[in-house]
Amino acid sequence: MPDFGASLAFGLIGALGITGGAAVTAIVTTGVLLGYAAPVALGLGVTAYQQHAMRRAMQEMRAVNDNNGLQQILKQAIPPQRLLLGRATVGGALFFYEAKKPYLWMGILLAAHEVDGFENLLINGNTVFIGPDGFATSVPFKDGANTYIEVSFRNGSIDQAIDPIIARDFPSMPTTFRQRGHATLVIKAHYGYGSNAQAQDDDHRRVYGDQGALQPIIRMRAARCFDPRRAGAVADDPSTWAWSQNAAICLGRFLTHRWVSNPLIDPARLDWDRIAAAADICDRWEASKDGTTLRRSTVDGVVQSSDPNYDVIENMLVAMEGKLVLNRGRIYPVVDIRKEPVATLHMGMLTGSLEYTAEPRDRELVNIVKPTFISPDREYQEVAGPVLRRGDLVAADGIPRERSLRGAFVEDHRRIQRKASTFLKQSRLGRTISASVTDEALREAWEPGAVIRVHLTGVLARANGLYEVAGMEWDERVSGFQIALIEYDPTATDFDPEDEQDFTLDEDVLEAEAA
Repeated sequence: MPDFGASLAFGLIGALGITGGAAVTAIVTTGVLLGYAAPVALGLGVTAYQQHAMRRAMQEMRAVNDNNGLQQILKQAIPPQRLLLGRATVGGALFFYEAKKPYLWMGILLAAHEVDGFENLLINGNTVFIGPDGFATSVPFKDGANTYIEVSFRNGSIDQAIDPIIARDFPSMPTTFRQRGHATLVIKAHYGYGSNAQAQDDDHRRVYGDQGALQPIIRMRAARCFDPRRAGAVADDPSTWAWSQNAAICLGRFLTHRWVSNPLIDPARLDWDRIAAAADICDRWEASKDGTTLRRSTVDGVVQSSDPNYDVIENMLVAMEGKLVLNRGRIYPVVDIRKEPVATLHMGMLTGSLEYTAEPRDRELVNIVKPTFISPDREYQEVAGPVLRRGDLVAADGIPRERSLRGAFVEDHRRIQRKASTFLKQSRLGRTISASVTDEALREAWEPGAVIRVHLTGVLARANGLYEVAGMEWDERVSGFQIALIEYDPTATDFDPEDEQDFTLDEDVLEAEAA
């Protein structure tokens, strides 16, 4: 029988690549994994799906895009390789360091790939405005005739020349010292001005702070990505790519990024038409309570070669607010939005047993969501966001049921508020169906992430409603499919801008961090 299956078996993605396997179907949702060992899970029924999903969902995801570490300046012989996506804010490993009074030179490796461009520099909490000549133009790093900071940036092209500051100030350095294929920033810092050592020390503390350390953080437009929607863009020609922070496009970039070894997934395995459709949704403008607008879903941050693939994808799916699907050998994202049913499951399609779960377990319910997000007001550190508390659901459940939602790649508290709302609503959905059905499912538009209407009669009518396809496996015993369905609510992704909470770091975050 041909391979009619569709799946996302994350055990395979977690390895070095995707290989052929059993005909299976599964979906990964924001924070919940449905069908990790999909063939086994489908054989056990939807209850097994849920048990595994909740065990995995209760685990804390590892600290992917942890800016506390990524913004440090490090001395490492062999630092982890980095993929910078969207707008990234980083420090990096030193490739050059020299101190010669009154100057200090620091050469910082930012990324092991070409990036789109430098945006700004922060030193010890102060934004440094840089002129076209590379010299600081803002206080305290420019004070009258005294200039304290000079920088040079290279975007990591494969044919880039030696850094101009290094070449000028260290003429004995060979021209082959180029760091080809690596984006870099070189900083030349003046220690301090004054007529004597004490005056220079005082000036140094005035400019750089009492600690006297130079702690630069670089903000940039990061990796260029293949966007199938752009005219002239070619998947295997990086020169045709363009910068993007679109969540679906950035997910595709990560899945196909070439590290030292092969990419995680062959680009030919991705369904770029579906990625384009998901990207259109991510690019939609969302209205905010204050009348401004923001893009629906972006990815902004850093992936390191040492990060577990599963955790990176999970965090990106939170940012995208969607799922990742492997369908008949092709991989693509599906964004959670209102969807109309594409088919109907009726009595004539049933060929064997049907297993029905009527409601979620109590321990699966959520009525309070505590999100985090990346805050531009805190030097792009991850901070606690506005807590979503549904008092009506707390009263109905009898106790508070809290869950965290980590927005590792999510900038802007308004964006994470929308994702927290969807996350909470979807956690309340617990009806599931596992059944054997005829091959009519093949003729209809049944596929992972599609919504179907269940219309059964008699005692089975209690299972009627809207469901999302979570699993399909060809079953030769019944000459049909074993399917897994999960309850679907078309209003789960709705968000009224008037429900947006006012949020300021000075009050809310500091109080949360102190608690």
